[in-house]
Amino acid sequence: EILKQGHDLILDATFSSRKWRGEVRLVAADMDANLIVVECAVSDETIRERLQMRENTAGLSDARLKHYLRIREDFDPVVELPPEIYFKADCDQPFQKTLVSLLAEAYKCKREQVIGLLRR
Repeated sequence: EILKQGHDLILDATFSSRKWRGEVRLVAADMDANLIVVECAVSDETIRERLQMRENTAGLSDARLKHYLRIREDFDPVVELPPEIYFKADCDQPFQKTLVSLLAEAYKCKREQVIGLLRR
């Protein structure tokens, strides 16, 4: 529904399954929407620290430390996506540095997608 309104979406770890990534690719194609998938890589230490800080605060995500091992075990490695829609980001860095890196890589993906469309 949000895509139909012309808005961007951010999908979280719920899409860590190859099956759901395939589904979202089909929806994006049906909606003629660009898709960029970012795998946020962090060390085990960093993720535990961040989830521990989240224990006593409200936030957008409901994932907590108690969910971490299950989420990690259920993750399907991203092997099916081409580089023009996928990149892996080092999210162990401070927020500002991570954000700048994410935006730069997302721009590269978007650029490659547009170039691909123009070549058709």
